[in-house]
Amino acid sequence: MTQYISNFTKAFRAESIKMKSTRIVLTAIVLSVLIPLMAFVFSLINGEYNSDLTEETNFFQVSFNSYISVFEFIAILVAIISASRISQIEFKNNTWQLIETQPLTKFSIYFAKYSKLLIINAITILVFFATTYVVSFILYLLQENKEFATISIGFDEIQTAIRFWVSLLFLTTLIYVISIRFSNFILSIIVGIGLIISTSILQALNILPKWYPLKITSNAISNPSDLGYFFTYSEGFSVVISLLLLFIGYKWYANKTFKNAFVKNGKTISTSLATLLILSGICFWILKPNQMMQSNETLISGTITSPDNIKEGYLVDALTNATLYSFPVSENQFKLQITEDLKLGKYLLKFDNTITTPIIIGKNDIVNIEVKHVGNDVNFKKTGTRLAENNLADLAELSTTIAYFIDNDIYADNPTKISEELIDEYESQLKKLGNAYTNDNYIIRDDYRAIQQKQLIAYFINLWNQYEKKQLVKDENFKKQDYEFYKLLNDKLDRKDTEMLFDNNYRQIVVQELIANDTSDLDENTKSLNAILRLPNDSFKEKLLTTGIVSAIDQSKSASEIVDVFESYKVGLTDAKNINYLNTKVQDAIRLGKNAKAPNFEAFDLNGNIVRLQDFKGKFVVIDVWATWCGPCKYVSPSFEKAANQYAKNENIVFIAISVDKNKIAWISQAKNKPKTVKQLIATNIDTFGKEYSIESIPRFILIDKEGNFVNSKMPMANESAFDIVLENTLK
Repeated sequence: MTQYISNFTKAFRAESIKMKSTRIVLTAIVLSVLIPLMAFVFSLINGEYNSDLTEETNFFQVSFNSYISVFEFIAILVAIISASRISQIEFKNNTWQLIETQPLTKFSIYFAKYSKLLIINAITILVFFATTYVVSFILYLLQENKEFATISIGFDEIQTAIRFWVSLLFLTTLIYVISIRFSNFILSIIVGIGLIISTSILQALNILPKWYPLKITSNAISNPSDLGYFFTYSEGFSVVISLLLLFIGYKWYANKTFKNAFVKNGKTISTSLATLLILSGICFWILKPNQMMQSNETLISGTITSPDNIKEGYLVDALTNATLYSFPVSENQFKLQITEDLKLGKYLLKFDNTITTPIIIGKNDIVNIEVKHVGNDVNFKKTGTRLAENNLADLAELSTTIAYFIDNDIYADNPTKISEELIDEYESQLKKLGNAYTNDNYIIRDDYRAIQQKQLIAYFINLWNQYEKKQLVKDENFKKQDYEFYKLLNDKLDRKDTEMLFDNNYRQIVVQELIANDTSDLDENTKSLNAILRLPNDSFKEKLLTTGIVSAIDQSKSASEIVDVFESYKVGLTDAKNINYLNTKVQDAIRLGKNAKAPNFEAFDLNGNIVRLQDFKGKFVVIDVWATWCGPCKYVSPSFEKAANQYAKNENIVFIAISVDKNKIAWISQAKNKPKTVKQLIATNIDTFGKEYSIESIPRFILIDKEGNFVNSKMPMANESAFDIVLENTLK
């Protein structure tokens, strides 16, 4: 052992001497400081170093997270160049034979070079880390208002740096093995650049495999463990595949030829085969996706960190918005034990009607949620037996090329082409669904995977139905049944599947087929409700009818119409919970209906003065209900401000933004920079305001007339053309 260590030390020192002339380390250092320094200069030029902070901001954390994704590319380049150059020194100077005649083992030479590469990778990351801290510290010192400014190195940043170093092992080892075996310097560079280019291409095509070298490095930077582990499967795979490559590379290097290295004799074959099988088996085991096991209880629990004093939470039916269960929040902790059978599906978890998140849960599932409400951000960490279901992309957000084709009448006169495209995209999305996995390599369980597959079918059938409607306008003899897409998928979707009613596409398909033969002059809502009412009494009808009544109430134009809808169709309901929920919704709808008296809200302006609705009597009042932490609110706010500018000279209308923030400082910091055409207010009592105006979600837009009566208590979003139409029609 002493001799091995002595040999390795000598070889390592020799490599250090040789590398000085190549300036590999210097190159790595220069490239490492490049990104932080460029960002620093950019910040100085643009004055970003002295921003008006509204929440606690760690300058190092912000800078590190901003720079790291760009630095990833630099580190990858350094790894490729270093691994290519380190062995090419010997090829260039023709010194391989000279080295091997020295009293050093091939093992020590091989691994001394490799160790140098690992050190270069570490230096690259450490220099970037240190430079980022120095830059961040200077920006922190330049910040005039340090009330919310902090500077510290956190555990997350250290963890990311270490994970990134481990993730680089795979790429570094691959390039090193190629460069040490083949004398052509360009070959290893071409392989490295090819990996960079191919990663972008495969990613764009959504077929990038989880084992790809640059996928591994990307995971280390952007995908921390959902389960709180220091490392994820990606780093584990990087280590094992590197050992496998090192074994192949060393055997080949030490024995000169492939035959001598692996198939020289029985002993060589058995040793090589055993090593390859063991390490390959471990690689496959690491990459094999896992599924969470179900529990023997149904439980929702967790913690909530928020500047607001959250007192209560609710589990809400995502379809009807009816509250199923309520539970207290005490000392920032909550726990809901459900003893009844809970159907597997999507629900909403709400806290004091200010924080909402969707969750997937069913019978014998445990879902744990950590809610962190810091400044303008609300983050959710969801674990438990539905880890994958609650962390992977929701199919409700699906966007496809064929949807664009149908919406824009591309291939409008070529139904065969549309049918083919639908099949191709369906199969592509189905494959994508099967390849989805979490940061810890967990996949969706089979029961919910079956639901998602039905969601996909419903999505594409609904697109085909939309295309059919357009075709029938031009050709009344068009038959969708004649085309391959219909034959392939139509019979795969059960039209009476209760667990699928949460899906909007599915409901549209069911309802459209129920009223397909109704040629009456009734509106589509009434046709739908009449058809649902005729269905046999069961849970499917109950849920579909409840949803239909909710939709009809929301679209009703008067209190009498709301009452008529409810009284006409509640006879089809048998569940007291649904009837009570709808009754409450009817009362709220009447209270907030057109011409109903708007509650006289009370709010503070930026100067701390009390402002009430009655202060604006004689003017139309347009209200934007928002909060500083609400992303969608910020998205539509410019459209609301644009409308306010258009009517700035009209003395008969006033635009008001009412914040439901509990953090008044955060509100002031943002509101004071908003246009003066919008009067900025914050509700004095958020709970009272929320109940009186039935604020279930934000942003919410409200229009009140000159007498203080509702014109529209739930206007369209400010960025929709319907918002402008409502205003124009009201002010005529």
